[in-house]
Amino acid sequence: MNHHPLSRTPKVDRPWPEAAGGVPPLACPFPLEVDEAAAAETDEKITKWIDGVGILQGQRNELNGFRLGTFAALVHPRSASRDHLFFAAQNIATLFAIDDHFCDEEVEGAVPELTAARLAGVLPALENPRTLSRSLLVQEAPQTDPVTSGIRETVAHAARLGSTAQVGRLRREYLAMCLAMAGESAFRLAGRTPTTSDYVIQRPYNGAMACLAVADIVGGYEVSANEYDTPQVRALTLAASSLILHANDLYSAAKESVTHGVGTNLPELLAADRGGTLQQGMLEVARLHNRQMDNYLVLEAEVAKNASPGLTRYLLDLRSWIRGSLEWHALTGRYHQRAGRPTPDSYGVRSPTVT
Repeated sequence: MNHHPLSRTPKVDRPWPEAAGGVPPLACPFPLEVDEAAAAETDEKITKWIDGVGILQGQRNELNGFRLGTFAALVHPRSASRDHLFFAAQNIATLFAIDDHFCDEEVEGAVPELTAARLAGVLPALENPRTLSRSLLVQEAPQTDPVTSGIRETVAHAARLGSTAQVGRLRREYLAMCLAMAGESAFRLAGRTPTTSDYVIQRPYNGAMACLAVADIVGGYEVSANEYDTPQVRALTLAASSLILHANDLYSAAKESVTHGVGTNLPELLAADRGGTLQQGMLEVARLHNRQMDNYLVLEAEVAKNASPGLTRYLLDLRSWIRGSLEWHALTGRYHQRAGRPTPDSYGVRSPTVT
């Protein structure tokens, strides 16, 4: 009998009730797992760390409602320890800080004309300080900025928990994210709207890949480079990132349409392409998401056929990231403030039917 943990492919169960806040129902056949005690502890710890390094202080009054420790616990239900889970929350918080401080939030000091230059400043922060020891100026520069200080602490924590190869993978995804963000900024400065194709192509690199890159560090195992960087596994990781970030586009659409306008959010772009409303654009993104979920399950099954134990675990962690991120988007105050914790059916995701 085949006991492969991915051999029982879940159905995408539709239709589901419309989500709260105008977000259409999204197909997600993966079960939700979370250690609520670990989530609460990590919420407290990550808030203290954020205050200590000085990031996200322009949003300090809302920060507790972001629930970034809960985010880490939802997407990493099999973390190796509470310290590993805290590292995941550090990484998430740091990525949000790069986006908010350098790209999006005036309240955090973002200056559109300086976005690309400030993103370039991330490069030395990703290095081990010993590799920069011949240049005191470069070595000290990251310490003058809270975001780059946060990056250095996050990378140092990754180095304590993971291998050299895993830390190198994290650096690579941070660089790809900064390049994608700089590209988005270029469209804004030029007063031009990217095509939908331009947006969809770059979107997977804009944050989630740098989270998925450390799934095995957080889980206390390692996917070898020979497996992680194969075309099939890379395609699956990019597909997972797309699912995560298109859901992010839906939950952040109302906020971003007010603060940024067309060009920074997929629902807005699709609405503009079709001459429709934001809600119609959101419905189109939901349809895209659900088609991609079907494709994801097909690709996952292909990758799982000859997967090692480490890669099989990674596939499970990708599922947890997709499902847990969807849960977090529905409950966080980062995009909307809500009273109390919603039930799963209230925002369009629920435990799947597994066959």
